[in-house]
Amino acid sequence: MKQRYTPLVLSALLLSGVPVPLADQPIKVQAAEHQYDKYQTDLLAQLNFERKMVGLNPVSLHPLLVKSAENHSNYMKLNGLWDAHNETKGEKGFTGRKYEDRLKAVGVNVSDYGGGFETISGSGEDYTTQMRLLIQTAPYHRVSLLTPATQYVGFGYTKGGVVVTNALDNVNESNDMITYYPYNNQTNLETTYYGNENPDPLQGTGLEKSGTILTFTPSNYYYAGTEKATLTNSRGEKVPVLLESGGIGTLLIIPKSPLEYNTRYTASASVVDEDTGRKASKTWSFTTMEDPDVLKRAKSYKDYVKSEYWAHGLLWAVEKKHLPVHSVKNSKTGKSDLYLKPSTRLTEGDLITALTKYYYPSEYRKTKPADKNWKHSVGYQLAKKHKLPTMATMDSRKKTTVFVKKGDVLRVLAAAHLRKPVSEQVAFDTLKGLGVVKDRSLTAYGPKSAASRAHIATYLYRYMSSK
Repeated sequence: MKQRYTPLVLSALLLSGVPVPLADQPIKVQAAEHQYDKYQTDLLAQLNFERKMVGLNPVSLHPLLVKSAENHSNYMKLNGLWDAHNETKGEKGFTGRKYEDRLKAVGVNVSDYGGGFETISGSGEDYTTQMRLLIQTAPYHRVSLLTPATQYVGFGYTKGGVVVTNALDNVNESNDMITYYPYNNQTNLETTYYGNENPDPLQGTGLEKSGTILTFTPSNYYYAGTEKATLTNSRGEKVPVLLESGGIGTLLIIPKSPLEYNTRYTASASVVDEDTGRKASKTWSFTTMEDPDVLKRAKSYKDYVKSEYWAHGLLWAVEKKHLPVHSVKNSKTGKSDLYLKPSTRLTEGDLITALTKYYYPSEYRKTKPADKNWKHSVGYQLAKKHKLPTMATMDSRKKTTVFVKKGDVLRVLAAAHLRKPVSEQVAFDTLKGLGVVKDRSLTAYGPKSAASRAHIATYLYRYMSSK
C-alpha cells in the first residue's frame, strides 16, 4: 500500500532528525526579506548545490525556522548537550520540549505545512563540509534533506558545536521524479559508512562498517514489493550488497565492505509496486575519492608534479603496480630515492604488462608464467589469448624492448575494449568517445610520436574513470 513519504525519527551523537506530522492545509508564505548570518547563507548554498545535482528544486531560508534552529542550538550550548531533540523546561534557553513546540514558540503554525524535520549534526569549525558529509554518509538524513517537497529551511549554529537544521514541506507538492544518491557522475565520494547514524542501517546486519550507502527513491510515495539493485566496479566485478527499504519509501543499497578508492562504480536499482505493478528503475555511475595515504605518499616521489596532466594517472598506475616504480640510490644519503619517470619512453613489454594487469586483473593473478625468468610472460600470454596487436610474441620476444608509438597504445587499448583488433582511426574514435584522448583529430593526436609512461598511465586512468 502506498503511503506519502514521511521522514524518520533520527538521533545520534553526530546526526539526528525528528519528523513533523503531515497535514492537509495549504502552505503559507512567511516574510520574504530577512538578514541572515554568513553561516546560514553558506549552508543554504551547500544544501541547494546537493539538491541541484540530484535534480531537485532549491529551498529558501525561512526567518521563523532560522529563529527556532538558533534557539535550540543555543539551548544545547548552554546546557552542554551535543545530541538532544527534546528540551527540559526550567533549563537555560528552554523554548519548547519538542520540535513542534519550538516552532510554535516562534510563530509557526505546524498544521499549515505538509511535514518536516529537524536534524542535528556535529560541525566543528567547517559547517559546510559537515553538511556535505551529512548528505554523503548519513543515508536517512540524506533522504530528508533531499526530499522533493521541502520548501523552507532554517539553520542554527554554535561555533565549534553543532548545526541544527529545520525544514518544512509544501503540502501541495506532488512529485513522481526518481531521486538517487550519489548523483550521476559524482566524484570524490567517501568510501566508507561507519554506522554513525541512528537508527543505524547496519543494525542487525552483522556489519560494523560498510561501503558508503546508496539511496534510491522512486517518488514521494512508498513502493512495496520487488526490490532489486546491483553495484559493479570499473573492472566489471559485482560488489556484494544488502538491500533495505527502511519503511521510508527509499531503497538503501549497502555495500558489504568499504568501496575502493579512486574507482568508478555503476549502480542499478529497480522497484515494482505490489499493488499496482508500477515500475521504477535507474542506472547511474559515480567515482570514489582518492586514497589520502596515496596523496601523502606522492611527496615521496622526487619527480611528482601535482599540476602536470599525468600526475593522478601515473601516481595511480604506480601505486596499483601496473607500472614499476624507479628507485635510484642517493650517493649523499645512501638511501634510495623514488621516481615516477613520466617522460621515460614506453616499451611494448611494459605496455602489454600494464594493460593486461589493469584490464584482466583476475586472469593476470591466476595465470602462471610460461617462463618464470621473463617478467612479461603473463602479459603476452593474455595478449595472445585476447588477440591484442603486438610486435613481439611468446616465441619471438626480441621486440618487447622496442619503443612503441602513441598509435600503438591506442590500438592495444581499443582492441581490449572492443575485443578485436582495429585500425588507428577506429581506435582513436573509440577512445575519444570515451574521453580517454582529448585531441580533436587523429592527426592532432600524433600517432607516430613516441609514447611514454605518462601516456599509458593517463589513458588507463581516464579509461577507468569513463566506465
